[in-house]
Amino acid sequence: MTDLEICNRALAHLGDFKIADLDAATLAADTRAEVVNRFLPLAKREVLSTMDWAFAFADAELTATTAPTLMWQHAHSYPSGVCRVVGLYGAAQTAPPAEEWSKLEHYALSLGVVKSNTEFVAMQYVSDAAFSVWPGKAQAACARLLAHYVAVPISGDERKADRHLQLYLREDLPHAQHEHAVEYASNDNHDSTELITSSDLYRQSIAGLTSLETN
Repeated sequence: MTDLEICNRALAHLGDFKIADLDAATLAADTRAEVVNRFLPLAKREVLSTMDWAFAFADAELTATTAPTLMWQHAHSYPSGVCRVVGLYGAAQTAPPAEEWSKLEHYALSLGVVKSNTEFVAMQYVSDAAFSVWPGKAQAACARLLAHYVAVPISGDERKADRHLQLYLREDLPHAQHEHAVEYASNDNHDSTELITSSDLYRQSIAGLTSLETN
């Protein structure tokens, strides 16, 4: 799916017509296009922040900054498009063999910067991956959450907004995480049942709760 297709799926949830494009001319002429385009990045990042999605997983050695630090010897900038930090690692030299990286134990995160006493730092993270690499149920979850965000600006109906939020929390997101757990298990020889049922979100959604919290 593309950004436009996600936006049109969200509009379809609201019973609204498709938009033609997300180019500058359409955004200026069609209020609905402007609204869904404005809220799309928020919905996307929120879904990506809910767990360590394999399809968006990335790693990179970080670039040192020249910004002074008061309590740390080094500072490194985040890579572009970080939605969720998964792990931080340090090494005594740049681009060392994989076995020479070790978990970074002491650091501080501030405004897109990693501060530490380690000269070379690498990050594993969930990236702002294009929708074309998202599995189908994760795409569906993002479209549903986007429908929640745009329901009031487009339709003025708070009940629609609440309904789509509950569907996202109780159905779409747990189904996307279920799909991810099954795929992860098949690739890495883990027990998919254990992975799925160990998810707090999945357990609570099955219990029928209407308000869920995720880490």
